[in-house]
Amino acid sequence: MRFIFVIGLMIFLSGCIKNSPPPKSVDQAIENMISSISKLDADLFMSLVQDNEDGVFLGTDESEVWIGKSQLHAAFIEQFSAWDSVTVDKNLQRSINYSPSGDAAWFTDISDFSVGVDGEIYTFPGLRLSGVFVYDNEWLLQTIHFSIGVEGQAVEY
Repeated sequence: MRFIFVIGLMIFLSGCIKNSPPPKSVDQAIENMISSISKLDADLFMSLVQDNEDGVFLGTDESEVWIGKSQLHAAFIEQFSAWDSVTVDKNLQRSINYSPSGDAAWFTDISDFSVGVDGEIYTFPGLRLSGVFVYDNEWLLQTIHFSIGVEGQAVEY
């Protein structure tokens, strides 16, 4: 009888304990994302993206709006094939926040990017990344926004 009680208690307690993902893993997911961009590896980048067509991905150009993983994948293959190299001086500033349930995290990251195209190097100091990761046995990117700040105010207030 005692054995049945102990087993029942263990089953009950196991349902009460939530296995939260370790907080450092989102930081590692961001590092993996930046590394995949530096390596111009679209397949590696896409392995970090949630496998659905609900994600929204925004680039720096007004035409760069991709809905879903398949649109993003096609765009990254096109971009990465046009670039000779990417250098990232990463993590000038990074912030990560978690949902109360621990299964979603949003981040901002400011890094200096340099992109080589046809022998020319284009630099983007302070390139801003913001996005959302969701946890489903691993941290996967649900949305990302690349932006470049402009000097001064775009609109006076």
